[in-house]
Amino acid sequence: MLRVKDPKVSLEFYQNVLGMDLLSEAKFSDFTLYFLAFNHSGKDLTAEEKEASRFSREGKLTSIPYPILFSLTLTTSRPFTQSRHIASLTHLILSPPILPHPQPIHPLKFQSNLKGVLELTHNHGTESDPSFAGYASGNTEPGKGFGHIAITVDDVDKACERFEKLGVQFKKRPTDGKMRNIAFILDPDGYWIEIVPGVLNL
Repeated sequence: MLRVKDPKVSLEFYQNVLGMDLLSEAKFSDFTLYFLAFNHSGKDLTAEEKEASRFSREGKLTSIPYPILFSLTLTTSRPFTQSRHIASLTHLILSPPILPHPQPIHPLKFQSNLKGVLELTHNHGTESDPSFAGYASGNTEPGKGFGHIAITVDDVDKACERFEKLGVQFKKRPTDGKMRNIAFILDPDGYWIEIVPGVLNL
């Protein structure tokens, strides 16, 4: 999952620049989820096929049983005080806790007919908040951790020529560095995307 600042800009990039299909979106009170994937079937996906290729919620409600827990009750012969002499312990009682009624949940089921479903999350308001500085890409300190996602193409050079014409920002072109058969581009939020050939000889 990648958090994005402006879904309109991000969807334009992932759909029209990278060529992914928007499978579906799920809107909640303060955030919206977008599910995208590459369609290699050679035909347009039906609404049913798109729905079958994302995280979907079961309509049936189930409950999770609470674990068996016990509360510890201390009964003393006199009230506790702040003195150095703690009241003597006369009873140690283990009793079942008072638990709320089990809450129903919606289990998540993952069913995918497509390879590599990408989830974008938009927290409402970030696109118009002048104080929002954007999300960390994961490639700089502090918090360096997440690196990048990767996609395969038939021809890296031709793909990069197209990216150049579309004004895509590069982190690494095929001619940069020692590895001449890969490239890195940046999405609108600065996340790195590695472009690799279908057959990569390292």
